[in-house]
Amino acid sequence: MKILFVSNGHGEDTIGARLAREFLHLPNLELEAVPIVGAGNPYERLGIRVSGPRWSPPSGGFTFTSLARFLEDWRDGMRQKTHLQHWAVRRAKADVVIVVGDIYALGVTKLFAFKEAKPKVFQVQPLVSRYYQDGMNAQDKLERLNRVTVDSFTTPELWLMKNMVQHVYARDAHTADWLHKLGVSAASYLGNLMMDCLEPEQNFTAILEQKPVLALLPGTRDDQLESLPKMLEVCAELPDFQAFAALPHLHSGLQLPSSWFWETANALEQSVSAKKVAVHTSGLRVPILEQAFASLLHNAAVVLGTSGTGNEQAVGLGKPVISFPTSGPQYTLNFAKAQARLLGAGLTLLEVKSTSALVTAIRNANAQAARVAGLERMGQAGGAAAVARHILRQLGVYYGKN
Repeated sequence: MKILFVSNGHGEDTIGARLAREFLHLPNLELEAVPIVGAGNPYERLGIRVSGPRWSPPSGGFTFTSLARFLEDWRDGMRQKTHLQHWAVRRAKADVVIVVGDIYALGVTKLFAFKEAKPKVFQVQPLVSRYYQDGMNAQDKLERLNRVTVDSFTTPELWLMKNMVQHVYARDAHTADWLHKLGVSAASYLGNLMMDCLEPEQNFTAILEQKPVLALLPGTRDDQLESLPKMLEVCAELPDFQAFAALPHLHSGLQLPSSWFWETANALEQSVSAKKVAVHTSGLRVPILEQAFASLLHNAAVVLGTSGTGNEQAVGLGKPVISFPTSGPQYTLNFAKAQARLLGAGLTLLEVKSTSALVTAIRNANAQAARVAGLERMGQAGGAAAVARHILRQLGVYYGKN
C-alpha cells in the first residue's frame, strides 16, 4: 500500500512528517511526500522520498493575498513549478493520500491524483479554526477577505470534504462541531498534531543562566527581516532575561540594528545548534538556534513571536506570547489580529510596536492565563497516534499499538 502526503507549507510539512512517523514501523507500506510550498525537509529527515520541484515561493505561500505577491511568485516560475508539483502527485499513483493543509492541497489532489486512480483521501486541516470567527466584526471580515481560506471553510473546500475525503481531522473540538453543522459528518477532533511536534531536540541544562528565558520566534518567512531586528532592540532593554532566537535559516538580507554585530557561536552555544550569535555592545549575546525550536519553547518563560505555527505551539505549551505585526509576507496586522482571536488570553498583540511597550508587555506576561488558553485552544499532544490509528482502521490495517 502506498501512502502519499501532500502538504502546503512549512508547518504543514512538519505536521505531515510527524504523522508519517506513526506509519514507519508498519510493514508493506510505502511512503512518499509532495510538498506544495517549501522543501519538505521534515519528510526527508525521516528517510521518506520527497517528490516534486521542492519550491519555496517568494511570497512564502501567500500567493493570492495581494497582486504584488502573485506577480513575484509568477516571475519566480510559479506556472512551471506548479505544473511539476501536480505531475508529482499524479505520478505517485498512491492508494491513499493524506492531505495536510487547506483547499489548495485538496484541489491538487482532486485534479491530478484522480486522473488515473481513485485513492482514498484523508485530510488533516491544521489551519482553519472556529475560534477565528469568534468575536469577528464586519470590519474584521472585510479586512480578511484575502485570507478567507484561513478564517473559514470555503464552499469548494466543503464540497471536496463531503464528496472526496474519507475523513477530516480538525484542529480543535470547536471546529469539528462546526464542520458537523456545515454538513461534513465525517469530521472529528482527535488531538492537535501541532502539539506532537514539540519533542525537545537539545539539552539546555549547561547553557542556562539564573534568568528567565525569552524565546524569540521571528518566523520562518521573510518577516524576520523586520521582526528579528526589533526583537533584538527589545532584548537590549531586558538584560535580566536570557534570550535565544529560533530560526532555521537566516535571510541573507537581514540587517542588525545599530549596537549589534555578528559573532561565531562558542562551543557551548554550538552545543544547542547555534552557529551565529547576535552580540550587543554591552556584551549581551543572543544565539540563533537552527535546530532547537522545541527545546527553546520548553525552557521559555515568555515568547516574543511573529510566527504562525510557532506562536500557536508556544501557547499550547502554556507560554505567554507577546506579538507585533510586520509588513509581511505572513505576520501582517490582519493575520496577527486573527491569531489573537484564535489564541485568546495566550497572546498579547501590540499593534504599535514600540520597544518600551514590548518590554512592558514581556515583564507583565500572564503565564496562568496562557496555560488555560493553551489547553482550551490548542489541546494536548497525542493526536498523531490517534489520527494514524483512525486512518489505518478505516483502511483495514492493524496499527500494532494500543
